[in-house]
Amino acid sequence: MTLGIERIFQILVFAVGGFFVSYGITYTREKHQEAREQAKLDLRAKRDFQYKWLAKFVVKAPWWVGRIFFITVGGVIILLAVTGKTLF
Repeated sequence: MTLGIERIFQILVFAVGGFFVSYGITYTREKHQEAREQAKLDLRAKRDFQYKWLAKFVVKAPWWVGRIFFITVGGVIILLAVTGKTLF
């Protein structure tokens, strides 16, 4: 019974990693421009903004940094999903 639940969670984690990789592949300049505009609005509107450093980074970073970030995060998640059973 435990093996089936572990397999289901492994597949779910693999799917989350795949989502990050696919989003990173489809991340374009237009999506980055939308994120940049939203970050600028957040910086103007909220005084006590917990993720202010992230909004400042999004405003300053070029679009390809987002693509590399999402692909890297997805790759690490997939790697952990594939090797998780043997590592832990």
